[in-house]
Amino acid sequence: MERVYLDMCSLKRPFDDQRQPRVREKAAAVAGIVARAEAGEIALVRSPAHLVEHDANPREDRRLAAARWIDGAGIDVPMDDGVEIRARDPVALGFAPLDALHVAFAERAGARWFVTCDDQLLKLAGRLGDRIGILVVDARAAHRGRVMSRSAGMSNYEIRMEGWKALTERLGISGAIRFLMEYDPGHGDYAEERRELFRDLTLEDILARARDKSRNRRS
Repeated sequence: MERVYLDMCSLKRPFDDQRQPRVREKAAAVAGIVARAEAGEIALVRSPAHLVEHDANPREDRRLAAARWIDGAGIDVPMDDGVEIRARDPVALGFAPLDALHVAFAERAGARWFVTCDDQLLKLAGRLGDRIGILVVDARAAHRGRVMSRSAGMSNYEIRMEGWKALTERLGISGAIRFLMEYDPGHGDYAEERRELFRDLTLEDILARARDKSRNRRS
């Protein structure tokens, strides 16, 4: 089964400003990729790099939602010496340290695609070509083939109705109303936000955090 590595820009895309057509298109593509995993067509990969980046998110609601998506990945790739050594090569080529670690984990997992919604990362990977050992692609490019999940064949209206039904069954009508009052259509662009979050961290800083995450996951 083909393996796909979604970076955190992809997993956080549904929380970005959905009023922007390109953001909405990419979020829909991410949903399609996840649907293929739910249907058993592909396997999603998670790594300690996901956990390092995830923990830095200042929005608790987004951390909780993304945590469930990360835990749903079927392939868990551990931290090892090979990943640490490999991560240094993309840094030398101009990758940000955290992106380099994500790429090293994706290669280690044998993923076919490294899927991102970060335009700067896509441009850099495109210039480097086969100097990167994995195909780095936009979410829309990775979303190919027939999707077999139940939600994939539903219209937007049906999705809304099923979502309302699920909310009311779990929270009750008053709780569902309160959820809708608190919910927002998203804002900003996580690809830009993460550059600020991790701007001052070196590769050594990120590797140390990833080692801790890997140890905690095994214990």
